[in-house]
Amino acid sequence: TGTLARLSITRSKAVLETTGHRAESSSPEALMQQELGFSFPMHGFSRWCSMLGQSQIFEDGWAVTIVERDAAGLPKLLRAVRLETPASPAIRLTLFIDDRLRHAS
Repeated sequence: TGTLARLSITRSKAVLETTGHRAESSSPEALMQQELGFSFPMHGFSRWCSMLGQSQIFEDGWAVTIVERDAAGLPKLLRAVRLETPASPAIRLTLFIDDRLRHAS
């Protein structure tokens, strides 16, 4: 295990970096699908931030657990699992939210 990719999202674009490769798109989901072969529902992130009392969310076939929150109660560490289906393998992700980039534009 290790870091598969780094995904940075701003208001205008998404950038996905892997070892020796960098790609950009206006859609983080499309970029992940194109570059990694699967997509994660990043479009739900702003809604998850407002769900302060919940620790687990189900979104587009993924079970997302908020493992750690920052001092403001916003998600800082997420674990996500998508179960195996006939069309795709099981996937487990750990997502770290970088506070320094949270408000980048």
